[in-house]
Amino acid sequence: MQRIPQRLGPKRFSWRAGTWVLVISTAVVWAVYMFAGHHLITALYNSQNSAIADKLMAGRSITPVDAYYRRADAVMVHGTVYVVASYIAVRLFLRHALGLFLSAFSLSACSFLFFCLFERFPALIPVTHLDSFLGYYAYKANYVPDSELAFREKPFNRRIIRDFTGTGYSPVYGIEVEPYTIEWIMDKDGFRNQREADSADVVVLGDSYIEYGSTEADTFVGRLEKRLGKTVRNLGKSGYAPGQYLQVLKRFGLLYKPKFAVMAFYEGNDIPGVRDYLLWKNDRVSALRGYLYKFATDSLWRRYTFAVMATLVELRKTVGALEEMLFQKLAAARGYPQRTHPDVAILNLGGRLYPKLFIDRLPETTTEQLLATDELAAIKNFFGEFRDVCKANRVTPVLLYIPAAVQIYAAYTTQTSGYQWLAARPRQLAVRENTEKAIAILANEVQVDLISLTPEFQRAASEGKMVYYALDAHWNAEGREIAARLLADVLNNKYLRKQN
Repeated sequence: MQRIPQRLGPKRFSWRAGTWVLVISTAVVWAVYMFAGHHLITALYNSQNSAIADKLMAGRSITPVDAYYRRADAVMVHGTVYVVASYIAVRLFLRHALGLFLSAFSLSACSFLFFCLFERFPALIPVTHLDSFLGYYAYKANYVPDSELAFREKPFNRRIIRDFTGTGYSPVYGIEVEPYTIEWIMDKDGFRNQREADSADVVVLGDSYIEYGSTEADTFVGRLEKRLGKTVRNLGKSGYAPGQYLQVLKRFGLLYKPKFAVMAFYEGNDIPGVRDYLLWKNDRVSALRGYLYKFATDSLWRRYTFAVMATLVELRKTVGALEEMLFQKLAAARGYPQRTHPDVAILNLGGRLYPKLFIDRLPETTTEQLLATDELAAIKNFFGEFRDVCKANRVTPVLLYIPAAVQIYAAYTTQTSGYQWLAARPRQLAVRENTEKAIAILANEVQVDLISLTPEFQRAASEGKMVYYALDAHWNAEGREIAARLLADVLNNKYLRKQN
């Protein structure tokens, strides 16, 4: 019987052949890059009147060539990981599509059920230690929603935070800081006052600058009370802004029947904080930038999505730290000079070098432009109501201006600083007085005394002192002491002696 030859159809794709093509092509690309990549970068870097170089290396006049080497290495590593991961994902999807779909659905459903469990029983969060490494659950475990303040800390909350290295710490910056322990004890209203009191001579309103410190005695308020010799209550709360300061005064501060109310304004984030507070007050939750407010007030599904995003952010930080370690080893193997992280400033204070990450930057606008914003108009109203509330209750109102570290120390930057900070430095120096001038104008218009810490901190910097943490926006212990001493001296000399 004669055999009929089968018609040959299109040849099926061979995954084994595809894998070999991927491996060989990746190896070839890496070999070419290792042999010629840096030579090409150097040629572009040194070229004159080159449109391609000007477009690809726009900042080369202030950026060292090894920064472009490192960036190219990172692109190669990320590109390789992306291509390989995409290939594996496509292969798995085509061969096991149903299984992958069921796995993804099961994972999502389980994560949502666990989220609902922790939402319903937040006491389980510390038991599972989720609050130790996931920001959303740290807030959920320690804060509650509030109809006037957006959120507030739980009454009588107590935490011991060990091995704390700063809110901005990450191994990627290459700065080692001494870890310390924070004892965090709240009163019945959720503020950092371990000792109960029915009255106080002074109440201090503000954000984390007011409640920050390793112990209650180490805080700015604790140091102020010791220097002033009067009872002082700490009504500061991290994440609050002037609108909330005012509400705290009316709701909690006046109960102490104080003689003085100090409202601390921090130029680093109080203006955007006012923006978010106004959006929250007007039920424009979707426009908020921070997830803290959304977590406190919005729908269950939106809180779930923010919890997932917060988890992904933490994972990205961990992966970023591992990537940085890999790139540092690659750089050492290729003979690159040891570098300063692009965002880190190296300061020369009295002959000593200090690394500093300027977390909070100043708005790059003029004083007039700032005064024309809705946020500054709202701040003026808050200041005016602060004055009126104090006057109606026979309290002396005082505004305390807290400068950001960038205003005090940007001028001490050395050329060994990171290239990205060096690029931003001229702009920050050009605007470093604008925010304070705008706030001083508002304080003068509403006729409330403004005490600025800027001159005293500038004096400390000129004497070679660093009054902020290296990887944190806050004052260090010396900064808190200087601030407390200045305010105590002003209150004693300008107000208390007159009353006596």
